Amino acid sequence: AAMASRFVRQIPVPVPVPLPLYSTGVGLAEGDDDAHWQIVAAQNMPDFVPQPAIVATPASAYMPDDSRQSQWVSLTKNLLNVGRDARYTFRTMFDLSGFDPRAASIRGSFSVDNQVSAIRVNGTEIPVPEHPMEEFHKMISFAVDPGLLKAGLNHLELDIFNDINDVKRSTSEIALRVLLKGMGQKIE
Repeated sequence: AAMASRFVRQIPVPVPVPLPLYSTGVGLAEGDDDAHWQIVAAQNMPDFVPQPAIVATPASAYMPDDSRQSQWVSLTKNLLNVGRDARYTFRTMFDLSGFDPRAASIRGSFSVDNQVSAIRVNGTEIPVPEHPMEEFHKMISFAVDPGLLKAGLNHLELDIFNDINDVKRSTSEIALRVLLKGMGQKIE
């Protein structure tokens, strides 16, 4: 029996490690630019120039911020009223160099004013979870299919649609809060 144990080889089991993902507004103060999140498009503004998302002062109806987990971001610190039927694209990028993208697991959640109309990973749309308009008092969960991830730089985009239920108003605030968590395996 002692002789047989000399030929047993231990096969290392990869240990999952956190992926380099960025939730909105982590560790920042209201009014700070979020270096990890940008607003890259505004459907109603053809000359829009991409800009950093800014940690916003949440409206009283919004779920409270937690600077350790995620905070509300928008175009400005004081929530900007934008016109109805406006669509803004928020983007974050993350680098999976050194990770096996097929073994990555990414889960996210969002809270939004007014509504998430699309979620894309590297340009491919993923299902947007059902959520009522103006769901800004709870987080809505979504998952990223590992088949959409690649080694190197990846991007996640959320299109925020500013539709207004109140016919008496022509503008309303726009804001987004995203929490991202992910685990993966390093490539040896």
